[in-house]
Amino acid sequence: MRQKIVLKPDKNRCIETLAKRRYWNAVDRYMRLGEDDIRIENEIEILRRFLEEVDVEGYRSQMESLMEEGKEVCLVLDIDEKGDILVEIKEIA
Repeated sequence: MRQKIVLKPDKNRCIETLAKRRYWNAVDRYMRLGEDDIRIENEIEILRRFLEEVDVEGYRSQMESLMEEGKEVCLVLDIDEKGDILVEIKEIA
């Protein structure tokens, strides 16, 4: 099941901080639930892979530059059919 995660940074929280908080919140929800939940498992996996495998600082820098230009942006995380992590910066209209 494909599941996208959207992270929207602001001047006080970068994408890395948002991803880490969302990751640990998902882990906490999963542990409290006490049973398998594929949506939470997928969320944890996507965020873990983003934090461990992707150039987070590079994306953070790109997004901060766009935000300094006055653009509102978000980061979309997904895993494709082959299991590769997909990361896309999107401008919010």
